[in-house]
Amino acid sequence: MARRQNKKAAAKVLIDNNWELTDGIYKKTVDEHNFSTDFKIMYNEENPNREAIAKLIEKQLEDQGFAITLEKVKFEDYQARLSEGEYDIFIGSYIISPEIQFSLITAEDNVFGFTDKKMLDAQNSLKTKYSISGIEEGYATMIDCFDELNPIAGLFFEDKIIIYN
Repeated sequence: MARRQNKKAAAKVLIDNNWELTDGIYKKTVDEHNFSTDFKIMYNEENPNREAIAKLIEKQLEDQGFAITLEKVKFEDYQARLSEGEYDIFIGSYIISPEIQFSLITAEDNVFGFTDKKMLDAQNSLKTKYSISGIEEGYATMIDCFDELNPIAGLFFEDKIIIYN
């Protein structure tokens, strides 16, 4: 599946929410507090795939007006920081069960606080796919949903690794 990006939609989301591109980075002030689009992407050092993905996302976000710092940490520190919520963005993985269960990331009260009827419908439809082409079609539908809902970084699959904003 080809990776799609909609940079114009991403920029529109920021501009519509009063962010201004200044010196290559989006910034805004709310009640005298200054904010900028600078983030740290955390990944564990034992996983070269996560490092490659972090670098890809770093480049894509920097091209979009974000200042990104990569944080490579030991797995024990990675787990502890995930548990404590001490990260801006993390690169992680979720092994999809043979029953094609996405509830961890899409069901009501999931760990990310994400819910959307269209996505839940796509997930439920995927459960009825048994052929390779049907499963690929089901994943494509889910990716389309993520792309619509998350214009900056949609869903990305590579060897069981899922990325979205």
